[in-house]
Amino acid sequence: MEADLEEIYFYKLDRPEGFAFQRIYTAAESPLQRAGFPIDAVLLAGNNDVVLVPEGYHPVSSPPGYTTYYLNVLAGSAQSLANSEDPRYTWVKENYRSRDPRVPIYEMKTGVRYG
Repeated sequence: MEADLEEIYFYKLDRPEGFAFQRIYTAAESPLQRAGFPIDAVLLAGNNDVVLVPEGYHPVSSPPGYTTYYLNVLAGSAQSLANSEDPRYTWVKENYRSRDPRVPIYEMKTGVRYG
């Protein structure tokens, strides 16, 4: 079961003319969909844009040649990161062939104290 959270995405792009698309849509079993208020929208996000995601799936995509970064902030009463993926698109993650070399991965050392 997913946590009842709203999400905020703050976008940064590597080039001033860059952009990203974010689709926000609800599944048939979502509370908004059952209440008769489904969401299915595609948003164009530019540098320093903010997108509020009240509920649902919300994948992000950028055109080739651009790098999109976003800061994702969660808001709500639940203290959980539980989520689910749209089963129609799980094949994408299952078919990753390699990690994007632009994304740094750092090993965490145990016993390290900060501050």
